[in-house]
Amino acid sequence: MAGILNLDSSSSSKKGSSSSPEETASSAASGITSKAQGITSTLGNTVSNVTDTAGGAIGETTRGLGKTINTATGETISPVGDAVGNIGSGLQEGIEQIGKGVRNAGEMKKPGGE
Repeated sequence: MAGILNLDSSSSSKKGSSSSPEETASSAASGITSKAQGITSTLGNTVSNVTDTAGGAIGETTRGLGKTINTATGETISPVGDAVGNIGSGLQEGIEQIGKGVRNAGEMKKPGGE
């Protein structure tokens, strides 16, 4: 029966391969993980760059609007212009953090990791 099922450990039906099933599965999983990292990294970097650009545009636009309000209205309404500018800076920083999170996810980093 051992000859039929090839249970004899001294003969191997694998020609030129000494990988165990666990090693083969680990190698396959590693290959899948590597491909997934490549895809998520590309996607993460793309989305991150888009959010960085959008955040910068929103921040600059609202700060510019705040300066325009201050210039046009003078000292009496300057707190409104300052507030608009500060909102723009806050939005830009928030959007940049979202972009960083997406980039980190694309690089398969753990949350909170640098």
